[in-house]
Amino acid sequence: MISVADRADIRRLFYAEHVSKRKIAKRLGVLRDTVSAVIAAAQPPKYEREPRGSKLDPYQTNIQALLKETPDLSAVRLQEILEGEDYQGKISILKQHVQQVRPQFKPPEAFLRMTYAPGEYGQVD
Repeated sequence: MISVADRADIRRLFYAEHVSKRKIAKRLGVLRDTVSAVIAAAQPPKYEREPRGSKLDPYQTNIQALLKETPDLSAVRLQEILEGEDYQGKISILKQHVQQVRPQFKPPEAFLRMTYAPGEYGQVD
């Protein structure tokens, strides 16, 4: 694999100093095809890693079902339940997941905020 510095050198030699591809390849010790590929590429190649799964993935449906029944169920209690189903993960992963998922299952709080200007209303007992 060619380094970022070598890519920059190839592009600089070709575009700024107008050195031929053959001379660039000889000077840097790479193949002429490599030089051509670097010059043809608009951007350097980007390395992308496949997303890894989580230890919680097999238990997603169970967690959702438990939170649907009892939205206030703590992450510690969830871990105890899931350990009965052979869950091997740590509590920190579960806490982060529950913190993100719990608002979907909690009903919205029903209240009406009332604001009054000073002296607008009065109460007497």
